[in-house]
Amino acid sequence: MDWIRRLTVKEAMIEMRRLWREREAAIDDSDYEELERLNLILSAVSSRIADLGGDVG
Repeated sequence: MDWIRRLTVKEAMIEMRRLWREREAAIDDSDYEELERLNLILSAVSSRIADLGGDVG
């Protein structure tokens, strides 16, 4: 997931919103493998935002 390390705070926040929408769709579809994958990516993007000093909350 090298692409995550290249994100700016603004890009990471946009990515978080996109991933949350995908996560909601995976929940609705009961696609648990996709949900697990998205949760891992969301965690990494959240960490990137925190590393850059942004507000994850």
